Amino acid sequence: DRTQAIMALREASMPAASASKLAVDGDLAMAAVILEAAEKTLRQRAVVAKSEPERKQMLDGAARVSRAKNKVRTAADAPAAARPAAGRAAVLDTNDAFMTFDGY
Repeated sequence: DRTQAIMALREASMPAASASKLAVDGDLAMAAVILEAAEKTLRQRAVVAKSEPERKQMLDGAARVSRAKNKVRTAADAPAAARPAAGRAAVLDTNDAFMTFDGY
């Protein structure tokens, strides 16, 4: 179970890293889509986890991705003048999510 939880988080880190790159490049809408998929995958894996610590770890990861996704969506909806600053904040949250999954 522990190995599966680690692999699930590692697999979630890859799309989160891609979403971060997209957000840096200004493609906030696609970054949100990728984060949505990563969150969904973590939640699905949590449902079938056999132990509570691994389930909690995956659900915590899903919550972290969800927060990043919401910041990315907020940045995408921000007025043009505020979008760069909001985008930077979203990128920081996205980076935090994938770095946590990678063990930093």
